[in-house]
Amino acid sequence: MSRILIIEDRDSLREMLVKFLSAQEVLSAPSAEEAQPLLVHYPEIVLCDLKLPGMSGIDFVRKTIPDFPETLFIIMTAFGDIPTAVEAMKAGAYEFLPKPLDLNHLSIVLKRAKEMLKLRRIATTDSDLTIVGESPAMLETLKVAAKVAPLDCSVLLAGESGTGKEVLSRWIHRHSKQKNVSFWAMNCAAIPESLLESELFGHEPGAFTGA
Repeated sequence: MSRILIIEDRDSLREMLVKFLSAQEVLSAPSAEEAQPLLVHYPEIVLCDLKLPGMSGIDFVRKTIPDFPETLFIIMTAFGDIPTAVEAMKAGAYEFLPKPLDLNHLSIVLKRAKEMLKLRRIATTDSDLTIVGESPAMLETLKVAAKVAPLDCSVLLAGESGTGKEVLSRWIHRHSKQKNVSFWAMNCAAIPESLLESELFGHEPGAFTGA
């Protein structure tokens, strides 16, 4: 089962897609602005209309992809908007679907997207996570990581964006006593402060609206 977010302003089409994909875990919204709070549920696939009230589909892709790089975005567009859909793919969208939608084609695209997600997980799980570095700073970092990996304690990794904190944290997990337990990477910066605690530690039913 995949978690799919549908963003479509036409109520009839959105409801039809929700029903068609009912075997999956489906979230839906009529606009990009209303879809943004739903991103805290980390949808694996986003079906997004190109032309939406307010923020357009392509702007939503551009804004969202940096914080959700593992999510696959599929753009839905009328035939005349295909050049713009191609632009969306250049911005990072996985695929585009011409309207009116062909449900058989949609099923094929979603199946291919799920296979892509599965391959990504296998690559992440089975990779040796070899870290290459020869500088004194990197060698010292790896030395400390090797020391803390077997310890039963929390580890804080600090550094600029893109310096490899997640790669090193996966390496530490792979060499820890918890290596047989799933590693869960969460982008805390993408979660509203008011929801962060409940996402990390859970909540009582009814503790807040929607709980």
